[in-house]
Amino acid sequence: MNRKFNPIHPMKTVRQLSRNALVFALWALSAAAVLGVDKEPYVWKQVVLGGGGNVPGLAIHPKVADLVYIRTDVGGAYRWEKKKEEWIPLTDWIPDKDWNLYGADSIAVDPGEASGNTVYLLTGKYESKNGSLFKSSDRGATWTLTTLPVSGSSNTDQPYGERIAVDPRLGKHVLCASRSKGLWRSLDAGESWEEVASAPKGLLPGKDRPELKGVAGLVFVLFDAGSPAASNGRTSVIYLGASGEGVYQSNDGGGTWKLLEGSPLKPRRAAVGSDHSLVVSHESGLARFANATWTSITPPDLKSSCQAIAIDPKNPKHLLTASGEGKHGLAVYRSTDAGANWEKVNSARNQTVPWWPDWHWLSSIGSLTFDPHHPNRVWATDWYGIYRAPDITAKEVVWTNYESGHEEIVTTGAMTTLPQGDIKLLSGIADVGGFNHRSLTERPPHNIWKEGLPNGLTTTGVAFQASNPLFVVRVGARDWSSPGTGGYSMDGGQTWTVFPSLPYKNIRGGRVAIAATGTRILWAPQQGEPYYTDDFGASWMPCQSEGALKYTVRGLDIFQWHQPLAADGVNPKRFYIFKSGKFWRSDDGGDKWQVVSSLPDEGTHMIYTVPGKENHVWIGMNFHGLRFSDDGGATWKRNPLVSRAGMFAFGKNRDGSGYPSIYLSGAVDKVEGLYRSDDQGESWVRIDSEQNQVGDQRNIMAGDWQVYGRVFIGTNGRGIFYGEPEK
Repeated sequence: MNRKFNPIHPMKTVRQLSRNALVFALWALSAAAVLGVDKEPYVWKQVVLGGGGNVPGLAIHPKVADLVYIRTDVGGAYRWEKKKEEWIPLTDWIPDKDWNLYGADSIAVDPGEASGNTVYLLTGKYESKNGSLFKSSDRGATWTLTTLPVSGSSNTDQPYGERIAVDPRLGKHVLCASRSKGLWRSLDAGESWEEVASAPKGLLPGKDRPELKGVAGLVFVLFDAGSPAASNGRTSVIYLGASGEGVYQSNDGGGTWKLLEGSPLKPRRAAVGSDHSLVVSHESGLARFANATWTSITPPDLKSSCQAIAIDPKNPKHLLTASGEGKHGLAVYRSTDAGANWEKVNSARNQTVPWWPDWHWLSSIGSLTFDPHHPNRVWATDWYGIYRAPDITAKEVVWTNYESGHEEIVTTGAMTTLPQGDIKLLSGIADVGGFNHRSLTERPPHNIWKEGLPNGLTTTGVAFQASNPLFVVRVGARDWSSPGTGGYSMDGGQTWTVFPSLPYKNIRGGRVAIAATGTRILWAPQQGEPYYTDDFGASWMPCQSEGALKYTVRGLDIFQWHQPLAADGVNPKRFYIFKSGKFWRSDDGGDKWQVVSSLPDEGTHMIYTVPGKENHVWIGMNFHGLRFSDDGGATWKRNPLVSRAGMFAFGKNRDGSGYPSIYLSGAVDKVEGLYRSDDQGESWVRIDSEQNQVGDQRNIMAGDWQVYGRVFIGTNGRGIFYGEPEK
């Protein structure tokens, strides 16, 4: 093992760096000087929402009561804190640049360890990116990177079981079943690894194997804890799910493997009973292996695939399963005779998150797990969160969702605060629309769909008017294949009115801007030409650009991070667009456009203007830095301190300053981090630290226009963070 990582400590600060400010007048001169940056202590918290993301798996330690872990597809791993009844995030130490590690592909405890301190986590949202296996010896407080050359794929392999397993008889024996690199083994608790050459690899889909759609190599590895010891001291019986091939068994602790004849061709998940029976869910149902024989035990009225499967550790004939369909309100099936007969569980819900839609309910159930320390207690995870039922045998089984601490929503490229009003934040959230946050510390009572905006609007663009910040517009689309829509508010987001018409049929998401005064709204949809309206969407007119501004917002998906459109902060006739290396300006309210300058184009860029400052335009261009124009985009100065501007935003000015504070996610003097400038970029202070970098792929940034020093970071799987100066 070769690297040691620590968790975040929001209340602590790290080393101070020396400061050497550079005056704004020197921007046009050489940037070769080595600059220092002060560190300002910040406290980072989360905007409280409550769940909202997929939880494919859950693990309970068999020897330590209430030691429960969950893994999520895009938001890392969590540990259950019984006293507070909340989930503790375990992966917030991962920096933004390593965002792929926030995919928690598999999690495993050492079942033979009495202390319960050891836990393994296989990371990687996508196998093609960097991914790693980490080990913790203190229940996830700190982590050590192992040398295993295998990555996870949590955001593509959600239907499958645990790929990491620790031998219950010999804790130093750890197995990892990979998607495309076979089976790997450690005999020293993760210190070193070797490929198990005798094991199968499973099949992967390809152009020449269309019948293998959805197949994903090795999909689970599982020890039969009650089997005897092999001659090498390991647990003798191990099962391995190999997609496209079936289920393999080893009877000698993993030395040799044989395919179990008649096993499901495309297995998903598995469980072993105390009587050594094996139950496997697969794309066509459920199968049980006992006494060397496979038997189909699919519930008769379950006409689809199976996914979640659980066996009561105290009664091997007591089984639970559920459909593997991507639908809502799925039934949980229960059998007390090893699958010979089934009944639907009479389920009811105790909803604890007020904004969750009715269909946030046992949706695409990922896992079902009996709690070995609480008889008949069952945990369930699904697309949106975690449930627990105190007694699965009750006439009415009440499922309570436990979401405190589990903040897994994904933000889109749209988020802002308002200089006036009671709304603390306006956000765009994938899958669930977005919120008008009246509090940062309490769950919202409902999302934007319950506040006058249509079900199906996930905000992709939001803007307020410079002269009247209570005038706000939202536009968006449900996802990358749904038509878009939009609406406006004249009271700072308290109430909303849907546009009475759309520029054209099947318009898609995009960005929006409002003229500094008046009623003109400019909408740049995804893959379409910009349009404008003067009557709140009753009618729309296309901008006259002869196709040059088509695809200002690229692609169809809602996850577009660039902000290519802005309205001038004073002049109601002036709008700006950056596209394909050309900076366009309109001086007649968005009707006609002209190129006023050229800039490097890396594909990621953000344009923002300054309310009350005419012709002041800023553009963040990732590795092409942060640039400023005070003549409406005709000429530009590059900030010599900023070596990368991934995202930036404006917020309330410091007392005595006539210019808003600037927040930056990028690099100053080639040091990556989060920064704030109170003097138009002349000097910067770092507001995060090496231990707290607010990671998981930052999607959007917003400064607070009412509270100096406060900044919001929207992520791609860990919700929304906000930071404030430490008091």
